[in-house]
Amino acid sequence: MNELLETTLKNLPHCPGVYKMMNSEGTVIYVGKAKDLAKRVRSYFQSKDHTIRIRKLIENIVDIQWIEVNSELEAFLLETNLIKEIMPKYNILMKDGKNFCYLKISLADIYPRVSIIRQMKKD
Repeated sequence: MNELLETTLKNLPHCPGVYKMMNSEGTVIYVGKAKDLAKRVRSYFQSKDHTIRIRKLIENIVDIQWIEVNSELEAFLLETNLIKEIMPKYNILMKDGKNFCYLKISLADIYPRVSIIRQMKKD
């Protein structure tokens, strides 16, 4: 692990957000979301029980950038938009634009609820 990456890991905040992992060319190779950026990003470098795909990802990471947001919902929506825009190599889901996220507001309940869904239904 290089010095820049070690410094970045030490400076990650404990708040919701989205992180972008870059390779040596400065290309974004992975986008992820987190309830706690510091815990989530550090977990990549602490665990040894990763799949081959994640191990290859970790080998290629040279720098990490992050965007802090106010909630997990904002992080989820930002992650989805960034993946569709950037199309990082290691993000398998949400690349093709077939899995759009929708906000559902349930008006049938006494207190309407907001939830995230993948398929639109006429309900």
